[in-house]
Amino acid sequence: MKILLHSLQSGSPEKKLLTAVCAAAASYEIVTTSCLAQLIHQLLIIPKELLVAVLVVHSEEEIEELEYIRDLFGDTLIILVLPDQQDSTISKGYKLQPRFLTAMNNDFYDVAKVVEKIAHSTICCQRKECHGAGIGAYGYFAEPVGLRQ
Repeated sequence: MKILLHSLQSGSPEKKLLTAVCAAAASYEIVTTSCLAQLIHQLLIIPKELLVAVLVVHSEEEIEELEYIRDLFGDTLIILVLPDQQDSTISKGYKLQPRFLTAMNNDFYDVAKVVEKIAHSTICCQRKECHGAGIGAYGYFAEPVGLRQ
């Protein structure tokens, strides 16, 4: 299984996020993309192997671009990192149907925990250790989670 990390920028926050995701899912291959064409290419070549897509957006325009390719994600779980906590940005972000939504201004501990839980739940289900009705194949993330402050 693979985890995709997409960001058009490669600054300090993105490096922190990559470090957090790598630590949370050390046994998974992390694929990074830095432009929309690379993202589309990866979604076309690894759709069945992709467990989680962590998408870092820096503007509402980037969210709109991702909306156009939303169907390419299929059943892949999306974790969305927004540039701010404005209502309009959050509203547009929810159109991508993320399983987790957060803002750029944090330490990404919450993102790492979500990735870790999804990865652990997937491993348990593959080993048929998943018990309990209503949990689903990827753990307790039946609905998108709200923005933490």
